[in-house]
Amino acid sequence: MPLETSEIEDATRQCAEEEDKLLITGEYTGWGALGVEGLATATGRNSQASAGAWPANSLTDISAAIGKLEASGHYGPYAAILRSTWFAKLRGLIASTAVFYLEKVKELVADGIFVSDSLFTSAGLTTNALVLEASQENFELVIGQDMTTFEQQDKDMNLRGKVFEVVAPRIKRPASICELTGLT
Repeated sequence: MPLETSEIEDATRQCAEEEDKLLITGEYTGWGALGVEGLATATGRNSQASAGAWPANSLTDISAAIGKLEASGHYGPYAAILRSTWFAKLRGLIASTAVFYLEKVKELVADGIFVSDSLFTSAGLTTNALVLEASQENFELVIGQDMTTFEQQDKDMNLRGKVFEVVAPRIKRPASICELTGLT
């Protein structure tokens, strides 16, 4: 009989989701993280108000965010982190063309577009998007204990497991991050 691995797979997935939340947002109201700041809550990050009406203004918004980063001395390459709802809107076609918004946005953010619904403000409100200069000089993930598992067999010969990991984001230059606010 094959081993039932769904519980350990679920624990590993849950650990990855918590890591995502820690790295992208850090501590926010309703989710304690020992005061750790993430990309979306880093003190000193840039902010750019959206022109609204996505996806039509997606290129304008991302270009404006890149402009803020360049004004802060960060010249790319750039990456974007979007909530899944905003990423889905980029799959639409630009009017009167056969070009997807996603293709044009990828030209602006050469380091990639990442999708995560773990974008929150420190007050626990949702943040829609981040544009950033992804570089080790700007921020990094500090690993204290790489992901490991621990298994224990109980008296009924059932295996119980735990997943352990110790990580923390370190934001060195918060001006390398620009939050897009007010997307509609």
